[in-house]
Parts: sequence; structure tokens; C-alpha cells
Amino acid sequence: MEKTVAPKVSIVIPCYNSQKWIADAISSVKKQRYQDWECIIVNDCSTDNPLPTIYAAIQGDSRFQVLSLPQNGGLSNARNQGIKIAKGTYIMPLDADDMIGEEFLGEAVIFMDDNPECPCVYGRSMKFLDGGNKQWPGGFQRFPGFLSLLYNNCHNVAAMFRKADCDAIGGYSVNMPAYEDWDFWIKLYDHANRPPHGIDMTSFYYRQRSGSLCRWADERRKIMIEKLKYNNREIYNKHRPMNTTTETVWVMIPYFKGPAQGRELEFCIAGWRHFFKEPYKIALVGDYHPIVETGDDIEWIECPRINPNDFPGQYVPHIDHIHKMMKFMETHPEVQGFIRTSDDEYAINDFDLALVRILKLNNLQMEHKPTYGAWEADEAKTFDKLKLEGLPTRGWVTHIPIYYEKKKLEYLIDHFDLTYESYVLEDLYFNTFYPARTALLLNIKTDNIRCGVWRPDPDYGVIQDALSTKTWINNNIAGYTPEFEKFMSNYYGI
Repeated sequence: MEKTVAPKVSIVIPCYNSQKWIADAISSVKKQRYQDWECIIVNDCSTDNPLPTIYAAIQGDSRFQVLSLPQNGGLSNARNQGIKIAKGTYIMPLDADDMIGEEFLGEAVIFMDDNPECPCVYGRSMKFLDGGNKQWPGGFQRFPGFLSLLYNNCHNVAAMFRKADCDAIGGYSVNMPAYEDWDFWIKLYDHANRPPHGIDMTSFYYRQRSGSLCRWADERRKIMIEKLKYNNREIYNKHRPMNTTTETVWVMIPYFKGPAQGRELEFCIAGWRHFFKEPYKIALVGDYHPIVETGDDIEWIECPRINPNDFPGQYVPHIDHIHKMMKFMETHPEVQGFIRTSDDEYAINDFDLALVRILKLNNLQMEHKPTYGAWEADEAKTFDKLKLEGLPTRGWVTHIPIYYEKKKLEYLIDHFDLTYESYVLEDLYFNTFYPARTALLLNIKTDNIRCGVWRPDPDYGVIQDALSTKTWINNNIAGYTPEFEKFMSNYYGI
């Protein structure tokens, strides 16, 4: 009897009420340049009768197998059932309304074969509108690290992993009707104790349509995140970094009441009080504000603003912030690291020290832009200085809280003479001490971190969405309006 050779790759396609799109998914599998695969289509008790379409599309191709489940069990269960009968060494999940890039399977197999310790290979997505011709590439970044994954889903669902690893972690969590892939990656990479590998090529085409599970997940993100953290609570506890110098996390806010607007500082403080999940103490350094009388969690350190006439040609706010940070370190010499935030950065959902300390980028490589003001001129000057030092010029200005280590900060202050010369501190700090470190590349439209309000007439629908999907919101002068103040006052209940 002839021995059947198992395929190298098993492609698993759960199908629930996707009759309209399943033929496209099947066609993309057939077009693969790499041919050593099987494809398992799992009909999850669909009500739109997809089987005639499926059988017509596979046309008797023996590499396809159709598994019909007796009752609908959800996406995770359908994937698990398909993986259970898969014969391949590697698993490639694909949603029924998406398509695989023609070259991806072959490239992923080569890397997985050559790197047996690698748990997964992923690529970039290409999004397209359902029923239209518009396409646009999804973002691609090197894996930013396991800590980042705990707070942000770092790559898409269509990625290749080992069946043995999947079996070892128990497959996809069936209690996750959305974000099941994010939950799976957390378990997989913790189990493997290795990061995935990203290939900068299109791994799959993602159909953007209304009513999709991803949209469902966005609307109920808070519930899903809580489930995800509960599912993986031991992993979160294991990887969550603690403050090793003191049990109290110090939060330093440089404050000058001159440019402060409305209730900015009150919103900032309310965000820490409502949402920071660590023991903390806030130091307001600069001008006095009555809020320092509202609780034992905040203290005032008097530090008058520097005289602009003493620093001709410099952007005074940058130097003034350095003086206030030095005043804080002088007042609390025992503190070896602290968070610096601004009075216009407001936490709107739960976070902890780990999320603050994750390296976050705005731009991978900054170029000189036309300078329209003192801040932009300082930015250009900072990039020139970094180039002279032989350092990268990546953009680290994120408009959210930043954690600084005391020794590194003291070195920068001395090395760049920051008490007299104005530079953009974030860019100096991270390009100097983390020049080659992979970081989470922020994207306001897709990340779970930050939302900016930059207009006098902000879109309150966007802001309302941010309250359920983001961790911080911030504004500049143009973004702070009476309507915005009322909106945030109602949110914090103050």
C-alpha cells in the first residue's frame, strides 16, 4: 500500500455566513506558488448555504477537505476543530473573507524550516474595501517585544505557526468571540519563549466590511481586554515589570500656570487617580495650584519659571522643564526613576508602569521639515546634534507619559548642557540610550495607546471612540475648547 505523505502546511479556513466571499479565499489558496499544502474549510453551521459555493470552488481538488460542524461554536472553536484534524507541520489560519498573498507560504516555510526555534512567521496586510477597488497597505513593523504584545496586538491573524506549539497551549480560547488571535499570540510566545519573525511582504489581503468581527470587537473592547487579561493573568503577572527602586511610582508634572488652559491639570490628575494601577505619588513641580490640597497622593515642589532673558535664542519651555526635573531629583535623591507627564495628557483607561515603560515611536526616521516655530526649530537642531553624535534620528515625541532613569537623565543634562541649551529631550534620551532597540510604532488610527485632539472643532465621535479604545488622550491650544472641557469634565465626574 502506498504511504501517504503528510503536507507541510495546513491552511484552516473557518466559514460562518461567508458564502459571498469564500470562493475568493479558496482561489487565493489555489494561487499559492508553494504547493505542499492541504486546506481545511470548517463550515461553522452557516445559515447562508455556503457548501455549493465551496464545492464548486474546490472542483474536486483532493487537497481540500470540508468539515461541517453540527452547531455553531464560534470562530475560535471552528479554528480549533480544523487544526485538530490537520496533518501539516505548520498551520496557517485564514478567515473566509480574506485572501493569502501568493508568495507568503513559501517564504514562511523556508524560514520556519531553517529556524526551528521560531514559533511563528507573519507579514504585512493589504486592506481592501468590500465591493470596491480601493486597496491600501497595512502597517508593518518588526516585533516590538513581548511587553508590547501584552498591551497592543502586534501583528495580524494570518501568520504561520507550528501545530505542535498550538497543541501544547490548547489552541484558541473559545471564550474570546473577538481578539482571539491576540490572546493566542500571548500564549504562544510565552510558551515558546521566543519572538515571532516578521517578513516585510503581503501575507494576506484583509477585506474591510461593515459588521465584521473586528468592528464588533472595537465596540466592546473593554470587555474583551478584561477577558484577555483574565485568560492570561499568570503571564501578565510574570512579565509585568515592577519598580525595583521603591514601591511608590513617582509621577512628575512640570507646571507653569501661564500657558495652562482651563481644567487641564485637573483632568491630568483625575486620570492618574482613576486609572493608574500602581502605588504612586505625584509631584507638581513649578507654580502652585489648589489641586495639591485635594489629597495625600500629590505634593507641590516650588520651582519658579526661568527668566527667558537669561537664555537668548533658546526655546525656554524645554530648558525650564529640565530645571524642574532637576529640582524634583534634588528634592527626592532616593528616586532612581520616574514618570514625567504634561498637564494636557489625560489617562482615559486602565494602565500600569509596564505600559508607560514600553518603548514607543512616532516615526522610524525623522527628516528635517520646514520650521514654523520655536519648537520645530528645536526639533531640527536636535536632529542635527544627534547626527553629529553618530546617533539615529528616530522620532520619540509621543505626547504621552514617559519613564526616565535618573542616571541616564543626569548624563544627558551634563553631556548636552541642557540647563542652558534647548533640545527635544525625548529624542535625545531614547536615540542616545536605545539607538537600536525595537519599539512600538504608534499609529493613532490603529494602536490602543494614544488619541490626539488637534482642532478647535474636534470630532466628538472620534473622541467618544477613543474613550473605549485608547489609553491616553491629549490636546494642544487649538484642541482645548469649552465643549472639550465639558466633555472631559463629564467623563471624570469632576
